[in-house]
Amino acid sequence: MSIVNPRNLTELKEYIKIRLGAPVLEINVSDEQMDVAINDGFAYYFGKQHYNGTERNYLGVKIEQPFFDWWETKDLTTVTQDDEQLIYGDGMVDTITLTAAGSGYPRQSGNGDTQLNVGTTTTSGSGEGLTVDLGSARTTQQGLVTATVNQTGIGYVVGDTFTIDGYNTDTGTPATFEVATIKTSSPIYGKQTFETQNNYLILPENVIGVTRIMKTRFGGTGGMIAMSGSIPGIGMYAPFLTAGGGNCGGMQYDLTSYYTMQQYLATLDWMFYPPISFKHNNLTNRLWIDSDNFNGLGVGDYLVIECDMFPNPEEFNQFYGHFWLREYWVNLVKYQWGQNLTKYQNVQLPGGITLNGEAIKQEAMRELQGMRDRFAMDCADPPLDACG
Repeated sequence: MSIVNPRNLTELKEYIKIRLGAPVLEINVSDEQMDVAINDGFAYYFGKQHYNGTERNYLGVKIEQPFFDWWETKDLTTVTQDDEQLIYGDGMVDTITLTAAGSGYPRQSGNGDTQLNVGTTTTSGSGEGLTVDLGSARTTQQGLVTATVNQTGIGYVVGDTFTIDGYNTDTGTPATFEVATIKTSSPIYGKQTFETQNNYLILPENVIGVTRIMKTRFGGTGGMIAMSGSIPGIGMYAPFLTAGGGNCGGMQYDLTSYYTMQQYLATLDWMFYPPISFKHNNLTNRLWIDSDNFNGLGVGDYLVIECDMFPNPEEFNQFYGHFWLREYWVNLVKYQWGQNLTKYQNVQLPGGITLNGEAIKQEAMRELQGMRDRFAMDCADPPLDACG
């Protein structure tokens, strides 16, 4: 295109320099600093959701079995509950060393936690009460990678060795560990393991916010609620529904009846197909879905997400010529120029002209603040339009 109406990064940089006084003046800003300013401008424009900077879109995710398998896994965090209230005894286990990884250990134990009693087969030792936490990582043979003390027990000595319960006894082999160090006191409440279900999806980076997860429909023609009369009170509306509203006048429906029917159907929809609760954080790009069955979705079905996304400026180069962005970029670079010049005092230009870096910086700050103050009123989508 042209520098007057930039359509790429090179033209935009030339446009900014010309607006600031080039080639009459030397603009003391490096190319890297201009890249940073342009990136900051895009971040503000998209992050604050300019009405031309976001697009409502629908993302579909095909559900496969590995997806369900991941959903059932958990991350574990072990936290010491109280270091002040202690109990005392001889031979409390402090640390252990995993001596054999074993095989056939599922990521979650059969009873739903990883605080396992040590095996009954021991090489040595006469203590009691020791339990261990198994880490979430596994070897390729589903062997253990880590094991830590959960309950210290009492009466153990360094060198005691044990097997660890929880492996598949048909196809696996037990892991073993050895008592490495012991102690004579321990927090009364020991450690507590917290579980976090991995019920999240990682969305594309250009997703700004999620507005809803589309609800599924099952049963009846076209996925709608079956009109068999089994739902209380729906039989009286069946002729209206099956006729697509064409019988409205013939059945002497007035506006009040129509409104009442719509409210009733909306209530049924909410009861039988409640909205899917979710949370979204656009910094981690995680969409947390508060459900364990996806409202009936199975393998091969699609989970459809309604979200707001920002377009790629490289694909839609009109953004480089957007009026608000151009003004914002000019002031961002002007601020950087002034910031650079403040490192020197009384910079002399040819002809005896002196540049005042602080004045340039302050002028850019005022312009930027004014644009930001007006942005929410003039340019941004209404607040609370999207979650995350």
